[in-house]
Amino acid sequence: MSEAGSATIASGGADAPGLRRGLEALARRMSRVLSARAQTRLEISIGAVEASSVADFAAQLGLLDRCAVIVLAGDTACGFVLLSRPLAFALLALRFGARSMTVGETPPERAYTRIEERAIEKTARDLWEALSVGAPNVVPEVVRVAGVEDAESLRERDDGPLWLTHFVVTGLAQEERIVLAIPHRAARPVRSIEGAASAR
Repeated sequence: MSEAGSATIASGGADAPGLRRGLEALARRMSRVLSARAQTRLEISIGAVEASSVADFAAQLGLLDRCAVIVLAGDTACGFVLLSRPLAFALLALRFGARSMTVGETPPERAYTRIEERAIEKTARDLWEALSVGAPNVVPEVVRVAGVEDAESLRERDDGPLWLTHFVVTGLAQEERIVLAIPHRAARPVRSIEGAASAR
């Protein structure tokens, strides 16, 4: 964790346990969205919630990973969505005509094609919108998806502190992950997050 992330927690602007409780309610909504799309039962749970930075987030990306860049309503900072490559390719197969989701094969050792990147952008937008519609007091609405970026491009950004939420996806051949990066200044106070969770 970066020094900036540690300082954010210490400042009392939000606390990771409170944010985690709110996002657990949102994970249930994502489970329904992806289960319907995959035509198989998937469970999505919170693996970790941590204060971080864009640079720290970039360090978690592999050479071939790409994250979708989400432009958010009412904020100049961007959010980010990262799908593990096996999960991304399984979702791509569904978009391109597969009747159900399977994950087990090693993804190809190549960069995504532009068509695949556009499908990832659409999936990322769908996931973020499912979160923001279900809990508007937690996650800002999407204005647009500004493409996908690799680790090198992310390191050139200065979007300020982030809350990184690691979602663990089970119900497939192996555990997969989704990482949702919420700009710290866009996240609502903990009392609002917990209120949205309890209202569901």
